[in-house]
Amino acid sequence: MRPNSTPTIFPSKQLSVANIFDFPPLMQKIILVLLTIERVTIQEIEKELEVSSKEILISAMKLVEMGYIGKQEIHGEIVLFYSN
Repeated sequence: MRPNSTPTIFPSKQLSVANIFDFPPLMQKIILVLLTIERVTIQEIEKELEVSSKEILISAMKLVEMGYIGKQEIHGEIVLFYSN
């Protein structure tokens, strides 16, 4: 592990078109951004969706906890990703 970074949390579940629509609207939007951009910071999602970083962080961390997206912190910045 490099200095100033934390362990990477990898996704453990696969997303399907059907189950994306089971999530609340903000989580759906976060997932769609990740499917489009692949690796993204909270700030980049905030600019893309025009939603507060606090709201994005709460929803994104729930997706990480559920195993649908991955998270890595590099130099204090959270990077989210989805790998299929």
